[in-house]
This record gives sequence, C-alpha cells and structure tokens, in this order.
Amino acid sequence: MRKPSADRKALKIIQFIFAVAFAAAMLSAPARAGFLDLDEVKEVKLGKEAAEAVIKYYGLTGDAAEARRVSAIGREVVKICDRTGIEYHFYVIDSDMINAFALPGGYIFMTSGLMDFVDDDDELASVIAHEVTHIAKKHGVVMYKKSMKDAMVNFLILVLTRDPNAIVAGQMMQQSRADIYGRSAEIEADRFGLEYAYKAGYDPAGFMRFIMKLQRYETHSPDMLYDYYDSHPPMELRIELIAENFRRLGLEPPKGLNYEIAGRLIAMEVCEENGKKCYGAIKGPQGELLRIGDAGEQGSPYLRARRIVAALNRLFAAKVGIYEVKKISDAGGAGLIARNTVIARALKGDVDVNNAESEDALADMWLNNLKKFLWNDFLKEDL
Repeated sequence: MRKPSADRKALKIIQFIFAVAFAAAMLSAPARAGFLDLDEVKEVKLGKEAAEAVIKYYGLTGDAAEARRVSAIGREVVKICDRTGIEYHFYVIDSDMINAFALPGGYIFMTSGLMDFVDDDDELASVIAHEVTHIAKKHGVVMYKKSMKDAMVNFLILVLTRDPNAIVAGQMMQQSRADIYGRSAEIEADRFGLEYAYKAGYDPAGFMRFIMKLQRYETHSPDMLYDYYDSHPPMELRIELIAENFRRLGLEPPKGLNYEIAGRLIAMEVCEENGKKCYGAIKGPQGELLRIGDAGEQGSPYLRARRIVAALNRLFAAKVGIYEVKKISDAGGAGLIARNTVIARALKGDVDVNNAESEDALADMWLNNLKKFLWNDFLKEDL
C-alpha cells in the first residue's frame, strides 16, 4: 500500500512531465500567429501521454465491475454534456486516496479510495459529472495556457542543464501551492456537474450528499483527501453555491442528508469464482430485490441492471406510491410497470438466474420485493 505522501509526489511529477511536454510541443511549433494555441489534436495527445504515466505508476484496479460501473455512468453523463465531439476515457486507479481528476483530451480518473467512499451511483455520478465539466469547458487547456511561460522557461533550463533535478524541486513546490484548475473553474465544474448529473437522470441530492460527506471526513482523515482544499473553494462557500445551483435548475436545495427517499437502489455485478458467468444484482437497504441474468439490449446483465436502477430511482425520487407499482403481462411478456413506465421485463436469462418457474412467476417475485422495499421506506418516513 502506497503512503499518501508517495501518491502526492507521484502526481506532482506527472504534472511536471505534462508541463514539460506541453512546452516542448509549443517550442517545436512553427512561428506563426496563434502558434501558442492548444488545438484539439494536441490536447488529446498530451492528455493521453499524461494518462499513460498515471496508469503506469498506480496501475488500474483489479475490480472490473467497478471499472464498468464508472464507464457506464460516464457514458450517460457525456451524452448530455457540452462537448461530445471527443472520445472520453474512464479509469479507476489503485490508490487509497479519495480523489478524482480529469486530464485534458477526455481522460478521467477515479481512485479506488473514492469508489469505497461513495454510497451510491448518484454520488458517483456527481463526481464524474464534475470531472466531465473540466474537459467540456476546456479548463485544462486554459490552465496550461496560463502556465505556459513557466513551462517554457523550465523546458529551456532542462535543455541547457540536461539535469531534471535543477527544476523539479522548484516546479513541485510551485505545484504544491497552486490550484489544479483554479477555484473559479472548480465552481463552474460544480455548477455544470450538477446540471449534467441531473439531466443524465441521477438524483441531484447525491451531489450535496457527497460534498457534505467530504466536509465531515475532513475532520477525521484529512490526509486522505489529496490536496482537496488547496484546489477547491472553502467547503462552506461551496455548499452555498451548490444550493444556488439547485435553484438555478428550478430545484429545491436539500436541507440535509435525508433529502430524498430513504432507500436508494444500487446495481452491482456478481460473478462466479471463475468470472465466466455474471449477473446484475439490484439491492436496497434490506438486501437484493431483483436479480438480472439477461443482457437484453444493454450488452451485459450488469448494464441492464443499471438501466433498471436508474428508472426506479427516478420514480422513487418522485414519491411513487406502493399501489402504483404493478405487474404487466402483454405481448411483450411479463414485467413491472409504474406510472405508465415499463420498469423491467422478465427475460429468459432472468428466469434462469433466479431459478423461477416462469417469466410470470418471476414478475410476481419482483413485484413483491419492490412493494416490501416501498413499505419499509414508507414506515421510515412516518417515523
């Protein structure tokens, strides 16, 4: 297990490498009007080089299901962001630090420490949407244009001395005190990150829950938050601004951590020991509610389970009643429906993985499980 100080040093060295590569690219460009601009091709190339350095040092997590979870949420957010003309890449790196960051050109990283820290897909979507905003708004490009002169000077020193140690120390000291993107960019990332997550179908309250958890965690394990408060606005101000972002979207800001329905569902991937057969498990506070064994049109049972979870959580956020969740049986087969929205059909693979007698019997099982979930949630609200 790497120590937090080692993680910090590694990231600062990677930032330094990126800055030098940027300056080299600029110095090698022909002298012409606008030669200091960073076009999309250069942005993607430099982002890719920095991403490879990150992956080489940390390594990717061995949890393939978590990696797919991040990519699936990321794709949903990217669909509605303001910059869809580039390819986005999502990774989970092996680090205990609670951190997420974006590199120019569409490279987004979550740490395994952050994956353990978030409670549900809504919180994770808020983090991913924040990082997608950095790329959509080209914050990395702006940052490197601002620091271009320093990077070019450092590159010249490197060429003249051929000794990286001559500038690494000073460069790292500067970066240790500098904002990653600048606090104004972080504020913008909060604003559009909330909007992106909301438009992608995730509960916006997850954004506030995550921020408030960070605020509490700061007092207990501040060393695990990688320079978070060096590069972000003070937490009290950030919460106020996020509340204003809720109002901008026509939403009521959450008053606390119990803003939405008490029980939120999550989708998980469960695999046999050999990893050859996997299914999607939809779970609530009391355990598993639906087991999805058929990929349908989603590519895998897990991704289909995620789609079902997204539909259910949207209904729960709208305070769907127990009586509104019903069984449906028509030409499309047996399944569940609520407020004229088909939640899920019981497919052949689902029947097999649940050892059910038929699609009809499985739909009954799912209906009973969801009604129990809603009833337990109703009792909690009454209390």
